[in-house]
Amino acid sequence: MNPKECENLGLRYKAVTEIRKMRRQLVNLINTSCNLKKEITIDTKLEPPTDEQARLLRQILIACLPNQIAKRVDQSESDEVVPKGAYQCQLLEEYCFIDSSSMLYQDQPDFVVYQEIVQFNSKKCLQNLSMVDPEWLTQLAEPYCNFVMPDPEKDMPTFDQSIGKVVQNATVTFGERRWPLKAVKRQMPINILHYKHFARLFLGGHKQ
Repeated sequence: MNPKECENLGLRYKAVTEIRKMRRQLVNLINTSCNLKKEITIDTKLEPPTDEQARLLRQILIACLPNQIAKRVDQSESDEVVPKGAYQCQLLEEYCFIDSSSMLYQDQPDFVVYQEIVQFNSKKCLQNLSMVDPEWLTQLAEPYCNFVMPDPEKDMPTFDQSIGKVVQNATVTFGERRWPLKAVKRQMPINILHYKHFARLFLGGHKQ
């Protein structure tokens, strides 16, 4: 791809060149560090990723950059005046915004993962974004999640046959800002109450 072709596509030629260099480095790294039956080669005419491949790429970003996840501020949940389209980051106190050149500018999803924050005049803009499915956070960014288990005497545990464990519906928040997420089924702590409820479920023939 030459500079003219990049210009026609709205791309920076220097950035495309750097991407190709990085791609070559990654391929060489994988070939030298992984015991592959057949070495990876660089295909200059790759097809666009499938929906499944795109989903996996988004999940990789979440797993690699959990501290760079931002949440859209819900104006109805705030007592102060919140600018339209404001996002709250984990690393900054000030509000950030999606850059107007981003494909997600109109959608403004609840959660995004970003590569960098750039100052434009009086605004801090999130750049190089990917949408985050909140349900993925408890699996791909578990160390950043805070799980609160309910009182087993008030919220009776159940047995999850798919994983073979006694589980409860845990309340979940994400990060130091305690952003609320949907409750998830989580294994009950291993203690005397765990064995008590396992026995109750086992002897009672409960299936779920």
